[in-house]
Amino acid sequence: MDQLTQRVRKANRLNEAKFRLTTTEYRILLLCVSKVKPMTDDVPNKFRIYGTEFADMFGISTKNAYKQIREGLDSTWDKQFFERIPATKGTEAGWRRRRFVITQEYNPGEGYGELEFHPDFLQHLVNLREQYTDYGLRNVTHLPSFNVIRVYELLVQFRKVGHRTFEISWFKELLGLENSYPRFKDLRTHVIEPALKLIDAHTDIQIIKHDKKWFRTEKRGKKVIAFEVYFRHKAQQTLDLDEPQPLPVEEPVTPQVEYEWEAAGYRTEGEYRDARNTEKRYGVTFNDAREYIAFTQKLQRRA
Repeated sequence: MDQLTQRVRKANRLNEAKFRLTTTEYRILLLCVSKVKPMTDDVPNKFRIYGTEFADMFGISTKNAYKQIREGLDSTWDKQFFERIPATKGTEAGWRRRRFVITQEYNPGEGYGELEFHPDFLQHLVNLREQYTDYGLRNVTHLPSFNVIRVYELLVQFRKVGHRTFEISWFKELLGLENSYPRFKDLRTHVIEPALKLIDAHTDIQIIKHDKKWFRTEKRGKKVIAFEVYFRHKAQQTLDLDEPQPLPVEEPVTPQVEYEWEAAGYRTEGEYRDARNTEKRYGVTFNDAREYIAFTQKLQRRA
């Protein structure tokens, strides 16, 4: 498979799941995800990764690739992700625990490893017609850590909007950092700013600075409660490789509306949160997602 055309496509609900993996574990999963055909449920039982393939994709030696595949498959076995259960009237938001894989094996004599996705994970990768995140795998091959890859994914989900607001507690949950960096200063220094600098340097996203700062902050008193990142797609990138590719729709699909944010036309609960934060910041009110998007587009033109 040509690495220049390999893409990662996954449901937004999975993109906003909570989990923590090593860089190697996540690279293995993403390489396998890029082999899934998102418009069909006819997928192979197992996904095979060759050492030479892994080495070429992530720019490491073949010897090191074999070692990483073996160790990464072994440690991925018991890793889990937590899918968010949105709040409804009378109930608080929660998390549903799920597994990534159900089988994995490594064949040193053949130079490859194999894994089989758990159905709970696979369901977010197939039959994707709307509300999904899409990006070229090559955009994350030079990102050095799990944190940086996850920040890129969360930003690229909002590519058409051009900015995204993160509540601090929610951001830390998505990266599995709930018990780390109690001070925002440390989170900024060790996670947020390094990630944005690397994303700006090595991906198809350009971070838009404000007063030489990589992001804006929102405070409640002296405490930072959220930060907002503005970005744009780099014009010099090859359009057919790095812009999200439209997927052919066989039949019109009418989504089942279950939550308030869906009824208002928002793609994800995260986008709905961004709209509420924008209302507070600018003293405006959005009746639905269209009004929110129109407002953010006006802000972009002024920037």
